[in-house]
Amino acid sequence: MKKELKIIISCMAGFLSGGYISSVMAKDVMKPVWQQSDKILRYYRIFDRWLSLRQRNISLDAYFRNHGYRSVAIYGVKELGCRLLDELQHTDIEVVCMIDQMTDGMDGKVRVITPEDEIPKADVIVVTASYYFESISAELKKKTDCPVISIEEIVYEIRAGGTEHIIRR
Repeated sequence: MKKELKIIISCMAGFLSGGYISSVMAKDVMKPVWQQSDKILRYYRIFDRWLSLRQRNISLDAYFRNHGYRSVAIYGVKELGCRLLDELQHTDIEVVCMIDQMTDGMDGKVRVITPEDEIPKADVIVVTASYYFESISAELKKKTDCPVISIEEIVYEIRAGGTEHIIRR
């Protein structure tokens, strides 16, 4: 009976330690998946909010005018950055450049520089890679003293209802 109890305890210990090791390994494997999921959800919410504003004829250029920003540098050349560029192109807000690690694929719409390049004078830098805002902002603030804000901050500061402070176009 004692021998059988030892075998049962050994099996249980092996099962528990194997389960623990598997769960630790699964966390390491799943962490990038969870982070990617969080990032996509965050961008989805920004796009949803932005679209909600546009459906009420509220454009983001109103935010820049209301804050006294006449020139903008956009950090990020992916979807959010390109949509912001498109939205501002036919307004009185000048997009002086886009900043990204990838500097190709913009079809010459606007100058694209890397974060290591000298940043042209702008009233504000808008980070469209908002999931990485903290680290990007910290790096940009080492190079420039102009304000660095997130696209997320812009779309959530503009209120879709009670928009008396918003200039509609």
